[in-house]
Amino acid sequence: MKPPKTRSHYRNLIKAGELINLIQDDILCTDPDHKPMSPQRVNAIKLLLNKVLPDLRSVELSGEVDSNVTNNIQVSFVATAVPEVCGPPVPGKFIDEK
Repeated sequence: MKPPKTRSHYRNLIKAGELINLIQDDILCTDPDHKPMSPQRVNAIKLLLNKVLPDLRSVELSGEVDSNVTNNIQVSFVATAVPEVCGPPVPGKFIDEK
């Protein structure tokens, strides 16, 4: 007997890219004989996309006004190419222009 299929199995079956293409083709179609999608089909596509794509929601930071908030920020510097200079700069001309 086969084990029951999991939610992740069914999520993998939903092709988000294909669903997005269907909606885009329906909205952007320039064919004069194009028949628009029914509201039921659009709602079905929306329901499936909600199952596989994260729902982006706003996040609110709340707390006491006088409390301290600590942020840890890491900055990494990378080596950049040294610009080639062949002489004094010409006024009104950028380095990349030749």
